Amino acid sequence: MALAIRTDPMRFVALLSLIWIGCSSTEQPTPVDAAGGVLDAGAPAVTLDAAAQDAAQIEPADAGSPADASSPQDAQLIADAGMDCMSMAPGYAKQICLKPWIQDLTRRDGAADALCAAEDLLESGQVSDCHLLAHFVGEVVFEQNDRDPARSLVACPATCLSGCGHQVMQELVEVRDLNTVFREQGSDAVDQELRALVGVCRAYEGDNFDRFILCVHGIGHGLLSSGFLSPLEAAQLCDEELGLEGISCAAGVFMEHTSRYLRLEEDQLLETLPTICALGGSDWEDLCWRNVGEALMWFYGHQLEAATAACNRLSGEDPIKACSEGAEVEAGVAEMQQGTCP
Repeated sequence: MALAIRTDPMRFVALLSLIWIGCSSTEQPTPVDAAGGVLDAGAPAVTLDAAAQDAAQIEPADAGSPADASSPQDAQLIADAGMDCMSMAPGYAKQICLKPWIQDLTRRDGAADALCAAEDLLESGQVSDCHLLAHFVGEVVFEQNDRDPARSLVACPATCLSGCGHQVMQELVEVRDLNTVFREQGSDAVDQELRALVGVCRAYEGDNFDRFILCVHGIGHGLLSSGFLSPLEAAQLCDEELGLEGISCAAGVFMEHTSRYLRLEEDQLLETLPTICALGGSDWEDLCWRNVGEALMWFYGHQLEAATAACNRLSGEDPIKACSEGAEVEAGVAEMQQGTCP
């Protein structure tokens, strides 16, 4: 396949910046109907290796530097979130631990207050990134709005780089259950479902391009998390349907793919690392390795030195370079999540 998107470093950084800047927009969308372009899918998903399959059953590693959260203004947040979680270092494992707390807070006080609490944890140093916490909020918002994507997107503040909106679109793809549709109704029915999904995003393309980028990124997450497509198939679908803007969708695909490995213990993660983006020489490997760098930053609590040291364990100059650059981009992104709440 000849890709329309080839990611040299500067172009990738520019497009990734567009994704994050778009995701940080405070403008909220208006309700839309689903309609849109034609997609083609239906191939079976590729099975991950055994380590990735085990990741869902393995408790995540506690990685990162010790947290400092002794200031009086943080005391109530610490008590509410639970000392077991709050005593953990600010890595990926801690945010997984905080999922029940942030979701309960969303149900009790609403998405805006929950996301501002997540941002408070970020600003106090309790977590090094609040985007994943915002994804957890999106799960609840989607439930509360009867799985209606337009209403859910309106209900999602842009706090923590619009992770809430990303998750809404991911949830939407998952509830379509494309595997069952394909098995029971065939590929034409799948095409129709996918038209509706992309149509939700296309409604924003002309008037709210930032929201369009947010929306297609979430679809990328969902195309993979639904289990219907392999990473390569999902990325190809993004490319064929969306062209240049499809990189945001494909970035969602590979963010979802690489984050699956973050529940592994550190030694297992490092052992598996060289295989994560072994995609048979595909042009998508570069984007995948950049998302590995981003994922390592989450795992290590945004300690750039630890993430780049892990990148340096890879074989080959190109994977090491892409992974390291992805980590460096993520180091700048983390700062963009602060200062959005009153």
